[in-house]
Amino acid sequence: MRNLTATLSLWIVLFLSAVTSAQLLNNPESVVFDSVRNCYLVSNWGENSGEIVRIDSNGTQSYFSIALQNQYQIAGLHIYGDTLLAAAGVEPGAGVAGFDLGTGELIYFITIPDIGLPNDITSDTSGIVYVTDYWGDKLYKIIDRTPYLFMSQGLGHPNGIMYDELYNRLLIVSVTGPGSPILQVTLEDSTLSTVVTTGLPGGDGITMDTECNVYLCEWTNDAVYRYDSTFTVGPTLFSTGHDDPADIWFDRVNSVLAVPNFSANTVDFVPVIPSAVDEGADDGLPKSIRLNQNCPNPFNPSTRITYELIKASHVSLKVFDLLGREVRTLVDETRPMGSYSVFFDGSELASGMYLYRLQAGDFVTTKRMMLLK
Repeated sequence: MRNLTATLSLWIVLFLSAVTSAQLLNNPESVVFDSVRNCYLVSNWGENSGEIVRIDSNGTQSYFSIALQNQYQIAGLHIYGDTLLAAAGVEPGAGVAGFDLGTGELIYFITIPDIGLPNDITSDTSGIVYVTDYWGDKLYKIIDRTPYLFMSQGLGHPNGIMYDELYNRLLIVSVTGPGSPILQVTLEDSTLSTVVTTGLPGGDGITMDTECNVYLCEWTNDAVYRYDSTFTVGPTLFSTGHDDPADIWFDRVNSVLAVPNFSANTVDFVPVIPSAVDEGADDGLPKSIRLNQNCPNPFNPSTRITYELIKASHVSLKVFDLLGREVRTLVDETRPMGSYSVFFDGSELASGMYLYRLQAGDFVTTKRMMLLK
């Protein structure tokens, strides 16, 4: 297990560095992590602003882009392949800007007709982009850079949004719905429903960690709350002491929750301690071969299995019933060092306990998972 004191020290160093370097943040609204360039990108919402700020691994701030400076206020950010998407508004109006992640150059701007306030932004695995309209109570989708109205009822001032790949759904934070719910849009049939009633009046950003826990920031209490993967446990207080926290982001490389403080012009970096982390894993690279517990568990009908390799290996990942009969081969190929995620669909299987076994070279390990229908 990683040493908690060392992890907290890392957070303190990052936090102090971000505060003490040149101050370019102006009502930071959203943050994402660019793992290729090892830096955070933060949007400025402040009046006469419109910049996007880069924070490097030393906490040094610099401008990623000033192409929209003094033209728009930038809210949600989302990394889309090699492009940074930004929800840019002028209250009312505007749309989505696309920036080259490597150069910061503004590549395109998509104007969304009749939008009230473009707030947060995400995309699904098919490449469709989704944008919440806070003032218009609408949800838009963008296909091949063309915007369409996707949903216009029952959203209750939609704020933060994220795509949940496991269930092929959008999770949306509704600010004014009954009990400030987290809503879901099931993309298979475009239906809207309530996942959970939070009871938190100032919900904003939403994100998910590698163990499928969901995090929700709330500006009334200046806090971040956490739900488990099934939304049956929570909201539990995860961190506090923020200052109007906005669109949060989980950095999977460093296991850090990045929290932009809208009113303090800072970003907090809060460590998220996984259930099993190897000592010295701070560089984001695997330090041992490991098969993780599937998430969610129990599941119905799909779950995610993750594993890590410290060197190139021929990998076999198979699922068995309790009688030892193979029911599915998920992986059977050589893969390089790295972390991997595989989805398992048990919709054609009966409820019950199943085993999944990872073999990588001479390493073999098995875990259990429960399918409940």
